[in-house]
Amino acid sequence: MLSQHHHFLKKLSISDAAIAYRKPRSTILKYIKSGDFELDYNNLIEYSQLVKKLGEITAPIRDERDQQIKKLKDEVMHLKKQLNFFKYTSISNKHRLLISHKDSI
Repeated sequence: MLSQHHHFLKKLSISDAAIAYRKPRSTILKYIKSGDFELDYNNLIEYSQLVKKLGEITAPIRDERDQQIKKLKDEVMHLKKQLNFFKYTSISNKHRLLISHKDSI
């Protein structure tokens, strides 16, 4: 059954349909090519077409999107920390090399 969070959904993009139904985007495209789904002028699929072929959405799209965004933000933060560490380590190593080179002269 369509949750109360989705009563406003009338049309979904190909990507949103794939996320909502946990299907590869290629599967949604295959259904379009076979005529199971028709795209409107904005390349959106009527929700009713999706329900006929795949059933009602069981999990809110927004929650999944938010989880995916949080995961990606966490990963970006982790990568930034790693990059800063490597920059600091590199600068520190260069500084030590310069000092040791000066001392040897």
